Amino acid sequence: MAELPDRAELTASPWVLVVGMHRSGTSAIAGALAKLGLQLPVDLIQGSDNPAHNESYAMMEFNDVVLHHAGRGWADSRPVATERLDDAVVEFGEQGIDALNTAFPLATPAVFKDPRLCLLLPFWRQILPHPVGAVFVWRSPMAVARSLAARDRFQIAEGLHLWKHYVSSALSGLDGMTMTFVRYEDAIADPGGFSARAATWLRAEELCSPDQDQIAESAGYLRHDLSHQTDDGELPGSVSELVRELEMRTGVV
Repeated sequence: MAELPDRAELTASPWVLVVGMHRSGTSAIAGALAKLGLQLPVDLIQGSDNPAHNESYAMMEFNDVVLHHAGRGWADSRPVATERLDDAVVEFGEQGIDALNTAFPLATPAVFKDPRLCLLLPFWRQILPHPVGAVFVWRSPMAVARSLAARDRFQIAEGLHLWKHYVSSALSGLDGMTMTFVRYEDAIADPGGFSARAATWLRAEELCSPDQDQIAESAGYLRHDLSHQTDDGELPGSVSELVRELEMRTGVV
């Protein structure tokens, strides 16, 4: 593990990471968590493909710099070498802290969402001080693949392969972290249940202390019409196996 020299202090604390593949509902979950008392970045990405991305433009650009340093991009399904991310901690660590302080200027709990976190957790786990919690969000891989096909013109097989890469990388990077699993379809089907469970988890881990009004506001943020893609279609065996693992970890019956 690389050591970050002369560590600068982060303004925000504690940190909640929303970790999940592109097109998996991480924007909606981050927004719902923000309603529970977590600050969103001040430089929110604007776009037409989501009602709100709830993601920092500066942090997205910075994460792309780190990925580029590792010889990868967001749509690259090749593994990211851990030693390259260790190098990036030394080379870009202070820059990352400065970017976080710019995006999250308040001395309050923060929610940091970017699908690239799936690939960059070994980097950020060396940057962010405790306490840090993670909410891992997953969605039907076929729905994700269809969404990627609609937005980025990916082939379905290509989207499924990328889903597997992101999810596998995230599960490895999350090992040992304070975390909870959320299936996106369950959250939008039962917003009240999701918000209540999320609030209980946040309190138990001492990440923030949502009140009943915030829980109600969080539940009201999630809408059934946020999901537009179907999940029908046959999955490759390796993807199906990963889905079963996620179902077990999430408690899906």
